Amino acid sequence: MLVTLRWWIIARADAERIPYLPLLWVRVSVFGISYFTLGPQVGGEPLQVLFLKRKYGLTYTRATASVLMGKLLEFLVDFFLLAVGLTAIFRAGALTESRNLFSWELLGLVALTLWPPIHFTLLYHRKYPLTALVRAIPFIPKYAKWTRFLRAAEWLAGNFCRRHLPNLLGSLGVSPGRGRDGL
Repeated sequence: MLVTLRWWIIARADAERIPYLPLLWVRVSVFGISYFTLGPQVGGEPLQVLFLKRKYGLTYTRATASVLMGKLLEFLVDFFLLAVGLTAIFRAGALTESRNLFSWELLGLVALTLWPPIHFTLLYHRKYPLTALVRAIPFIPKYAKWTRFLRAAEWLAGNFCRRHLPNLLGSLGVSPGRGRDGL
């Protein structure tokens, strides 16, 4: 229910006519799809986009931007909880066998933990990291329709960060970690 509340706060920032309860049923369906998807339990997000497009007339780009913002907040909370758990493991001395205080794995986990807040900061300052990453890959066409779509969705997400900062903070305040019960 809290994950849906987070998405509702984000989606309503630009489209106030969207009620909460229908989004809850969509999130339950999304969870069902994601639960049975192999890998990191993602895969239902296109259903969220289609629902906002068909039911409330949002453009695909705007609907995708709302889902992108929700996922970034979810990653932020998940990575924060991961960092808290790892800190507890290190403080308890569970990984002291190697006697090596610095490890590349730890540096990688710190980078993962910092990625969501850095991404939000970049979006706020009109920098679009996903678009830049995709455009840096040499075999991906720079002006393919889907790369323009990604750029537009990321631009809208950045616009959301700048125009609706209270909504962003409010949605972060109701963001639990997803876990396996993800609703």
